Amino acid sequence: MRKLARSYNNLGVIYRKQKLYDSAQFYFLKSLSINKKIQNVSEISTDYFNLAENYFRDEKYYTADKYSDTALTLAKETGNLEDQKNIYRLKASIKYFFGQYKQAYKLHLKYNEIKDSLYDENLTNQITELQTKYETEKKEQEIKLKNLQIEKQDTEIRNQKKILYLFIIFFSI
Repeated sequence: MRKLARSYNNLGVIYRKQKLYDSAQFYFLKSLSINKKIQNVSEISTDYFNLAENYFRDEKYYTADKYSDTALTLAKETGNLEDQKNIYRLKASIKYFFGQYKQAYKLHLKYNEIKDSLYDENLTNQITELQTKYETEKKEQEIKLKNLQIEKQDTEIRNQKKILYLFIIFFSI
């Protein structure tokens, strides 16, 4: 069921990109219906956002506002910052079209705040990943160096033994 809902959602996105808003709405609503049945809250939030975006692009701003409110509530409930960011961007645009410039500005600030937070989090993850990779490579190099040193010592010990054996054989004769 989850995959079917995702497929309907994807069809909705495709129709929206083609500016076939009624067809997009049809598939977003089908996806929403399935996600409600299986209680997939994260995807329900995405469905509401996609419906809001669809209504916004179709210039049905009041309906878009209503759906974006529901999407935001659910995105906050699930803690999905990526969805929250996108919803704040959309809500700022909706308020702008209503002429509510102060509210649009505040929502845009919230959008930027989350966007920056996600960017910082992503950057921190990349730095941590690079640091881990560097430390791992450094350890591997240290291990290789130790192994070379051990190999060199083993060779020296074998050579010393050979010299000792030769010395013993020479003096035994």
